[in-house]
Amino acid sequence: DSLLYKVSGYTYLRNIQIQHDSFSLSLFCMEFKGLIGALAWNVATRLIPVEKLSTMDF
Repeated sequence: DSLLYKVSGYTYLRNIQIQHDSFSLSLFCMEFKGLIGALAWNVATRLIPVEKLSTMDF
């Protein structure tokens, strides 16, 4: 009984760890996309005048 309890406890902790890892990964991907977006926006605003950007539909 105690062995089963230990195994289920370990599995539970393992699942939490996996969820946490995937959450961190998705957070990292979001930050990475944000960084890429900011860089792209910087380049775009330098290449295209702001007047044109304000009239563009995204």
